[in-house]
Parts: sequence; C-alpha cells; structure tokens
Amino acid sequence: MPSCFIALGGNLGDVAAAFDSALKRLDAAPGVSVRQISSTYQTVPVGSSAGSVYLNAAAELHCRLPALDLLSLLQAEEQRAGRERPFHWSPRTLDLDLILYGSRLIRHPRLVVPHPAAWYRRFVLDPLAEIAGGVLHPEKRQTISALRGRLLVRPLIVRLTGGAAAHRMSLAAELRRQFPQVEFTVDEQAGSVFSQPLDSTGGTPGLVLWLGPDLEATGHRHRETGPAGSDRTAFELLPLASRLDLTAWPGPPAVGAVAVLQAALG
Repeated sequence: MPSCFIALGGNLGDVAAAFDSALKRLDAAPGVSVRQISSTYQTVPVGSSAGSVYLNAAAELHCRLPALDLLSLLQAEEQRAGRERPFHWSPRTLDLDLILYGSRLIRHPRLVVPHPAAWYRRFVLDPLAEIAGGVLHPEKRQTISALRGRLLVRPLIVRLTGGAAAHRMSLAAELRRQFPQVEFTVDEQAGSVFSQPLDSTGGTPGLVLWLGPDLEATGHRHRETGPAGSDRTAFELLPLASRLDLTAWPGPPAVGAVAVLQAALG
C-alpha cells in the first residue's frame, strides 16, 4: 500500500472545517487510510485574483486505490465542499492536490505526479516538510526538507537563462523592482545557457528559470512550446533540483515568473 501525500488549501468559508470533514471522509473511504496530518498554516495568496489569506495543510494517506481513482475521490470531496473553478488562481472553498503517490512518476492527461509545481511552493512545502521532510522527491532527487531549505535562504538567488539576451535583462529589471528580497543573476550573452552550479558570488541558485530557446539567434519563426531537440538538451544541462521551464506556463513568462516567485518566497 503506497504512501501518498496530498496538499489541502482554501480561503472561502470555514476552511478548517472543510479540511476536517474531507479528511474524515477520505479516512472512511474503502482502500484509504489517513496516517498523518500536518499543522494548519496561514499563507499569502498567489496571484492578483486569489483573494484573502489561505489556510494550507498536508496529509499522508495509505492507499490501495489506483492513482486516478484517488484523484477522482479527491475531486469528489472538492465538489462536496462547493469548489468552483471560474479561473486560474481563483479563491476556493477546498483544494485537494495529489502531490506524491509513493515514488511513482505519473504522466496522464488527468494527472501529473509528482505535482509539477509543489517543489517550489512554500504553501505546499511548509506543511509537507512537517510530516514528510525525509521523503525523497522522485523527480528532483532531493528530500522535501532540502527542497524547502533552498527557498529559505535570503536573499533568494534566482537565475534567468535561455531566451533572448534582451528579454532576460528586461525581465530581470522588472522583477528586481517587485522582489527586493531576491538576488537575480542573468546570463548576459546571446544564446547563453547557465550550466554551472554556482553564480559569480558563490551562491547556489534556489531557482533557475528557463525562458526557452533564443529564437532570434536560431532563426526560428515560430515560438516552440517547451524545450525540444537540442533546446531540450540545453534545458537538461540546468541543475535538476532548481530548474523550471517558464515556457510551459499558460501565459507570458513574466506573469509566470511573478507567480512562481510569490509562491517560492512564501
């Protein structure tokens, strides 16, 4: 029976009561046993339309259900609590995300595990580290506590790489104005890809944000979605534990970078 970890969140209604009710029903579901529950954390909302302060927690489940069946069970609990999805980062009564399903890597149209954003979100990592600090993230190959610890360093070092040099520089300037607690380092040459573990100050980046291939340098006429071909090789040279592909964000990279940094800073 694999150990599965879920994240709980919400900021509408009596969220603490929603957590309690959902966990009791999960524990009563056939094939599911709730083994650990973290403390409840107050966290700042991410995104301009996310609403007021959130409550977040994490729980460990022992589960005999297949991953997709567990996902359906979690979504049924969200619906029971009145969850609506009018837009991305909308306020919510209850959010139940499957973060880890044992050590499995799952890529399915309905489900990606490990949760692709959990490793840099403090509102997930803080409660998760309380009950699963020594658990190894099967994709990042670091423990939950180590992933969280990278984000606690101040200033948080964030490296911008990939994309056009002018874009990297302008984005860094924009982000510096919004995040004074972050030290941004930028690959300044055209077509440059960061491949060293340390920056010029000797600090290890907590995040390395990939802006995609340099389309001007390569002469591509159309924007590619995510790393591909030789560009995939370039992306994979980046440090595994800290690399994040902003071209996969559903919107402009600048918007994605702001949301990532808000979540990472906590």
